[in-house]
This record gives sequence, structure tokens and C-alpha cells, in this order.
Amino acid sequence: MFNTRKYVSKIANNSETLYSLSEKENIQLKQCLLKMYNDILEVCIKYKLTVLLGGGSALGAIRHGGFIPWDDDLDLNMPREDYNLFIQVFDKELSDKYEITTPNSKYQTTHIFTKVYKKNTRLIDMFNSATDTPKGIFIDIFPIENAPKSKVVRALKGFLSNTVYYIAASTSLYQQRNQTVEEYFSVSRVGKVNYNIRKIIGFLASFKSYKEWYNFYDRTFTNSKPSNVYCIPSGRNHYFGEIYSKDVLFPPRKVKFEGTIAYVPNNVDYYLKNLYGDYMKIPPEDKREKHMIIKFEI
Repeated sequence: MFNTRKYVSKIANNSETLYSLSEKENIQLKQCLLKMYNDILEVCIKYKLTVLLGGGSALGAIRHGGFIPWDDDLDLNMPREDYNLFIQVFDKELSDKYEITTPNSKYQTTHIFTKVYKKNTRLIDMFNSATDTPKGIFIDIFPIENAPKSKVVRALKGFLSNTVYYIAASTSLYQQRNQTVEEYFSVSRVGKVNYNIRKIIGFLASFKSYKEWYNFYDRTFTNSKPSNVYCIPSGRNHYFGEIYSKDVLFPPRKVKFEGTIAYVPNNVDYYLKNLYGDYMKIPPEDKREKHMIIKFEI
């Protein structure tokens, strides 16, 4: 699959609209994200909800004691039952300062997972610049699902999950396409082919809106049956890349994140090796993940 991260600097340098955050802006963004995290954690503690740092945020906690220095986002994972309850109490606890988007709810659907946005801020990138979605600084929250105990059923469900995810994401890309995104994927022949395939699939699947596809995915691939195997199908490595035994994730391990309390998977070493391999090795600058920004305001 086309990896666009390695082309970030090249595109930003040649674009009239895209840029990387300055050091000052990066610090401001992280301060805002940390405040958002503390507000979310306070609600989770109040309602006894489990919330784990996920992906690069968990990596940052272990390798750097906080944010990865060049990172510019914050990811959380929550067990599905707690995830649903968090959405239910959101208005009561957080709506004065934040807004939320999430599938299959009274709120707007913008992704397969939940996003919490800080009101009166702006973080516009090439993928949301032409949409009607919120444009604030955000935290992503991914549901941890029960995976089927049967390996055969799990394999079938995983294949269907990844297929529908690809269709939904391609439909979103097609229905929200713009010149900046075209530019992003046009830096290489592989990128152009990948983008054109996605546009074709998105066009063919456009008998439904991308929001309907996201809602369908969320309804179809949740699993309420108890299991000792879990997965994070909407996470970094999708269904098959994020299957864990119960003892890998739970009970959560307490760590420090930028001087505040946070939680990571119980066997965080296994979790991070699964996602990143030799995760303690600092990647070279051209391999570091960054986002393409059009406008940033605190």
C-alpha cells in the first residue's frame, strides 16, 4: 500500500497551502491536547471507564515520557462498553468546551471511530478542508472490540472488516476529494495508482454516502459476546494487525505522560512491538510521521 508519510516534507515544501507546524505551534498544540486528555480522563475516572493511550501516544509515554517530540496528535483506546457510555455522558460532562463526532449516534459521523474536538480552535488539514465536519483540535478515540473466540470466524470477520473499512475510506476520499489531496497522492506513480483505485472504488460505492458506510461498519463489526481475545479494527494496523489476548491489554498499566497520570496496555512491550517493531529506536527524520496542515489556531 502507498505510504504517504514519507512524502510529507516534499509536498509541504512545494505547496502554497500546506505546511508543517512551527516549534511554537507544536508546543501550543500539545498543551491543548494534554488539557483535553485530562478533561477526558477526569470523566473516565468519574464513571469508572477504562481509557488507554494508543498507538504513537503509548509509544511516546514509554520512549519519551510524553509526546513524541515531532508528533502532533493524541490517540486513546476504550473497551466498547466504556466507549459507548462515554458517548452517552458526553453532553452532560464535556459539551461546554468540546464537540464530538461518532458513528450511529445523535452526533455527526465523520470517521469510523470517535473524535473529540476543542471548541474555538482550528486545525484544518487537506482531508477535512472541504468538508462540513468540525475543524477544531481533536483527540481520536478507538473502540476495543471483543474478537470471536473461533479462529475461523475471527479470520472471516477480519477479512470482511478490512474490506468494508477500505470501501468506506475510499468512498470518503472520493466524495470529499479536492485538489490538495490530488496533489498529495501525485508525488509518485504508486501514489497515483493507489489514489485512482480508491476513487474508482469510492465511485462504485457511492450509492451510499461515506457516513452511511461508516455507520454500517460500526454496527456490523462490533461484538458484544464475551471473549478473551480483543481487537482494535479501526486502529493503526486494522483488524488482523491489532488482535491481542486479554492479558496484553488488561489490566491497564499506570504510567506518567507529560507529568500526568495515564494508562497503557498491560503488556505494553508486546503491544508496541506489534505496532512498531524495534520501538525504542528513533526513526530517521524522513520516516517520522507528520500531518499536513492548512490552518492552525488556538
